[in-house]
Amino acid sequence: MDPEYLHFDNERLNPNLDDDGQTPPPPPGSLGRESVGEAGSNIAAASTPIGITGRSQLAQSAGTRRRSWVWRHSTIVKNFRNAQGIDIGPRAVCNYCPNTYTCSSNGGVGHIERHLQNKHEKFKQTVVGQDSGESGGTVGGMSNFVYSQSSMREGLARYVVAAEQPFTFGDDIRFEYFVKHYLQPLFSKVSRNTTRSDSLKAFIEVRKILISEIAALGSLVSFTSDMWSGRNNLGYISVTAHYIDSNWILNKKIIAFCLMEYPHNAMNIFQCIMGVFREFEIVDKVFSITFDNHSANTSSIELFKQNLTISHAGQFFHVRCVCHIINLVVSDGLKPIGPQIEKIRDAILYIATSPARQQEFEGLCVSYNVKPKKIKTDVKTRWNSTFIMLKSCRNHTDVISAYVNSKYDGGLTRADWNIAFEFMNFLKKIYAATLACSGVRYPTTCLVLNHLYNMSHTLKSHRTKPNFVAACKSMEDKFNKYFKNMPTIFIVASAMDPRIKLKGVESS
Repeated sequence: MDPEYLHFDNERLNPNLDDDGQTPPPPPGSLGRESVGEAGSNIAAASTPIGITGRSQLAQSAGTRRRSWVWRHSTIVKNFRNAQGIDIGPRAVCNYCPNTYTCSSNGGVGHIERHLQNKHEKFKQTVVGQDSGESGGTVGGMSNFVYSQSSMREGLARYVVAAEQPFTFGDDIRFEYFVKHYLQPLFSKVSRNTTRSDSLKAFIEVRKILISEIAALGSLVSFTSDMWSGRNNLGYISVTAHYIDSNWILNKKIIAFCLMEYPHNAMNIFQCIMGVFREFEIVDKVFSITFDNHSANTSSIELFKQNLTISHAGQFFHVRCVCHIINLVVSDGLKPIGPQIEKIRDAILYIATSPARQQEFEGLCVSYNVKPKKIKTDVKTRWNSTFIMLKSCRNHTDVISAYVNSKYDGGLTRADWNIAFEFMNFLKKIYAATLACSGVRYPTTCLVLNHLYNMSHTLKSHRTKPNFVAACKSMEDKFNKYFKNMPTIFIVASAMDPRIKLKGVESS
């Protein structure tokens, strides 16, 4: 719509209104809107007031919405007349002085911003040095920004740790150029030693806060622990605390990740974890510890019971990791169909480990009219990764077979795929149990009994099928070894679930 045909209600339109609908009073020493033309020192005097000749002349283009903060402090005059009374088109008139500026819809507002910040004290932006502890105020809806190098270093250290970036991140010349030229000219790059020192300082501060938080708890804390071997063959142990705070929020905090001295026996495990308990002052707040099924972990439990005050006679203290046991159960079940799984694994690795073969495979997918994709590989010791591998190649069996059979003898057959996928379908409920019981942001103990029942039912329903006789026999033997006598903690947790209660656990 042509702006010339826009109609404004002279009685309702107030060009001085701020966003909140209130008319701001003129600041001290400034002129009211009615006298802009009469007192303009930068415009030649004239007998006829200049600038605004009537509110009906105030308008903005209907097709342009002006969003900048400067429009709350300046007024657009559609047909502005200069000292000689000549219409020179639209101009932006400062609300606090007689200065006027161009305001075309395709132009910027930097010149108006500079005028407000340079000529009017309350809009001057405060930028201070790197060690200043001052804070900016809030004037006229604008928050004055205060740059602090020390605060920036703290934030950089936290980012580097959280994003797993190298300590040299803040010392990178490209990062320095980006920040200085586009974000903050006062930025000074930070050396790797400084970032390392800042990260350690932030870690110590957060640890103090966490120690105070756990010390103030009125409840007990459950723990999980696991061990790894790094690429350098050094052993590491982690300790994670799980507790409910005063707001009834479930918290998961990794309170230790440290080097584990050899040998990895029960005594060293006990001493390492007890050291963490003493550091966090929670020796008297330990409710339970969840370990994997390593023999050294199991042996260390007796040492903990002898040195800790255990509630409920220790019947809830030691919890074996359910997901680890499920992994052992399924790993035994995979052995009878190992040859078929191995052939599929070798075929996928053959394709995935060479960019040239991957490209040839994708071209073959196009000729077979299926969407090219990178098939997922698995880890032999993690059956759930084998499940995901089989699931990812379900729609590409013909292409995979055609490709590998053209490259080497003894490739894949339709029978291999059928057995593998039949076993994959058999594992669906077990895979669902692993996902549910491995959650960390919600309670899982109350879910275990139901998922173990589903696993048991799945094994019983498949034990007579020809392709599953050997697999089910191995899996049931391992399953009964750990769960024939159901741990009390799983029964109690399920009984507390209002959907189950006592009637759901009577046969456990």
